[in-house]
Amino acid sequence: MKGLPRSKKEGIIYGLFMCLFMVLVMSFLNITISNGGINSNSLIIFAQAFVPIYIIAFVVENLIARPINDLLMKKLHPEHDNSFAQVLCNGFFIATTMSIIMTIIGGLIGGESFEQVFTNFFITWPRNFCAAMFCNILIAGPLSRLILSTIQKSMDKKKKAKAQAKVSDSLQGEPTTANISADNSLDTKNSNNQSINKDAPLSEISKNTNTTQKVTKEIKEQDANINLTPQDIQAS
Repeated sequence: MKGLPRSKKEGIIYGLFMCLFMVLVMSFLNITISNGGINSNSLIIFAQAFVPIYIIAFVVENLIARPINDLLMKKLHPEHDNSFAQVLCNGFFIATTMSIIMTIIGGLIGGESFEQVFTNFFITWPRNFCAAMFCNILIAGPLSRLILSTIQKSMDKKKKAKAQAKVSDSLQGEPTTANISADNSLDTKNSNNQSINKDAPLSEISKNTNTTQKVTKEIKEQDANINLTPQDIQAS
């Protein structure tokens, strides 16, 4: 089923909205009943008590109700069952634990003593359980899943966009076949030029050698002419 938490972060988001709608309905119901219906006095009390009740309910839900719910779900409800059965079981366990806790907390916040809270517990708790179950299944659960599914869609779109950006960057970084052939042709030209440059000094050395041999021969002939005697000059 869409809108169910897939991670701890999504579980916290889901719990925030679930607790918000549960406290909104249950606290409004209890305050209006205890103050004689919907009137200015009950609305003022509801506006003043909503924020502290919500904070207390969220802490209690995460520290007490959620661990108990997870334990019961693991023992009594197999994971391979369909998602609708999981939602029903989860709603039943959450409604049971939260209605018990909120009956006690709501009575204390409403000004009742511990004795009055426990005396009226079996009168007020069945009413709170029915209200919590109704709210969880028909109001808080669907709205929380709708909000979470919207958040999940936006998160999935961002992940896909990042993945596509990484793929495009990797494709741009890889050399194409045209670039490879161009690089190979350039390497071939460079290698040919290097071979030509290597052969050039050999031809120059041979030229220099021939020139040196000619100069040496001329020097030897000049030396021979210098060493001639007068008789050789007359004979010539």
